[in-house]
Amino acid sequence: IDFNRGRNEQRHIFLKVFDLCEDAHSSADAAEEACRHVFSTLRTAEAFALAEKAEMICITDFDPSGLSGYAQALHDRLFRSASGRRVILKSANEPEFWSVKEAKEESS
Repeated sequence: IDFNRGRNEQRHIFLKVFDLCEDAHSSADAAEEACRHVFSTLRTAEAFALAEKAEMICITDFDPSGLSGYAQALHDRLFRSASGRRVILKSANEPEFWSVKEAKEESS
């Protein structure tokens, strides 16, 4: 699940990409549109993942600072819905996902 087409260069590695804000013209508009569509997009992505037997649903992270309060609320809600877990996409060429904890341990 992407936010305002922020990960266009990595779309080819996923089965399908859903964007929370397809028609936004500015960052403020994107955050407000994403808030309106977040739950329907999550439900659609979940139905697709179950049908295709996908291992996970990835939601892009974005920096809400400098954006509207909508962006900060959306970022917080998405992080909480992921039970506070994050992963890092290690390489776009050969996708490998690390949990943030594993990535920190690996770099130590």
